[in-house]
Amino acid sequence: MPNFSVALNRAGVNTANTVLAEMRTTASARMTLWEMIVTMAVLPTTAPRLVLARATNTPAGGTNNAPLQDDPAGTGPTSAVSFFLTGQSTVPTFNTSGPWHRVSGLPLTLGASFLWSFPRGLVVPVSASLLLANLNASGATLGSFDISANWSE
Repeated sequence: MPNFSVALNRAGVNTANTVLAEMRTTASARMTLWEMIVTMAVLPTTAPRLVLARATNTPAGGTNNAPLQDDPAGTGPTSAVSFFLTGQSTVPTFNTSGPWHRVSGLPLTLGASFLWSFPRGLVVPVSASLLLANLNASGATLGSFDISANWSE
């Protein structure tokens, strides 16, 4: 079972309940998420409150950011999971009042971060999406977030 990682910077948003990142599985593969890290790279106007939630619709399209295999000498397949930050033609939605898998707030402090760890793994079934969203976004300054994830499939 190969292990994959992705780490990218995502511009913030100024609309509450907006998805920042989507991890989408294919019809032939599921994933097990081991950890996700979010760091304040540039401060937004409003302190973020971030959630990890399952999609309530079937998102489509988007610009995939190809994950990296953790074993650089690995001869296994490329990741069957797509990691989208933007561009979905059908934008993902989620239950904004919960329940969620995780929720964390961050202070308006440059470099503030958190790690969500899943020691037994958080499974995302085939043809499904897991979303990182900001509940508190507002204001003129968007800021940006460094987002890292590690999973196996």
